[in-house]
Amino acid sequence: MNNKVVRTVKMLLRHAIKEDVEGGDVTTNTVLKKNAIVRARIIAKQSGVLCGTTVVVRLARLVDKKIKVVIKKQDGSKLRSGDTIISFKGPARSILKIERVALNYLGRLSGIATLTADYAKKTKRYGVDVFDTRKTTPNLRLFERCAVRAGGGCNHRFGLFDQVLIKDNHIAIARKYEKETSLAVMVKRAKNKAKKEVLVEVEVDTLAQLRHVLKASPDIILLDNMEPAMLKKAVTIVRAAVKKERIKRPILEASGGVTLNNVTSVARTGIDRISIGALTHSATGINFSLEII
Repeated sequence: MNNKVVRTVKMLLRHAIKEDVEGGDVTTNTVLKKNAIVRARIIAKQSGVLCGTTVVVRLARLVDKKIKVVIKKQDGSKLRSGDTIISFKGPARSILKIERVALNYLGRLSGIATLTADYAKKTKRYGVDVFDTRKTTPNLRLFERCAVRAGGGCNHRFGLFDQVLIKDNHIAIARKYEKETSLAVMVKRAKNKAKKEVLVEVEVDTLAQLRHVLKASPDIILLDNMEPAMLKKAVTIVRAAVKKERIKRPILEASGGVTLNNVTSVARTGIDRISIGALTHSATGINFSLEII
């Protein structure tokens, strides 16, 4: 990780600790001796895909460098109920101080990794990648994107700053003030004004919009809320345009209404990738527990 990311991670972890501990752990501080040293371990209570161990290591170092941490299973590995994930040795007060925060991170991130793996398993045979979206938990996007990768998925743009994505609201606002503005015009405008390395993506809802926007040569076209039959037609249209007009083939991304039940049908239409908000907004957490041994 670069220095900026490291600083951001430390800031987020400090806030997470402060949220739980604030002025101190009144229970532990009143019933346990200050010099108590213990061994502990985190175990999985469910099966799934693991993510969050590196976060727990950084959390422990941030709270007390006297805590010795050993990772027993790596992020991205499969979990079975009863597996030991991490072991600790150190001051009891410090270990209990990080207990709930560590378990919360592991549970949330492993839930995302597990759901992503379920989707990726269904699309892999068709060479289609599964992408996340910006539908993340505030202040957890950095961690949740890592969880998507641990589950075999890919990351979309991080935020509003690193990729152009022209959506329906952009065109609605533009049309209110510029009657002649179209998706193609907006794509050309973005390609002219954005930095060269910034990708330009545009969302289309219909095949007519698709045909129109192809002339502007966007890098990525998001095919929004299209049924598999319509996605197949979209792929055919793009292939024909590339062959006839010799334009650069855009990446085709399907999004909207994709579930575990229909993701296979979407993947075999010939599109390149699928973006799924559910990876982060609907993942169910995995249960972990810390035990003193």
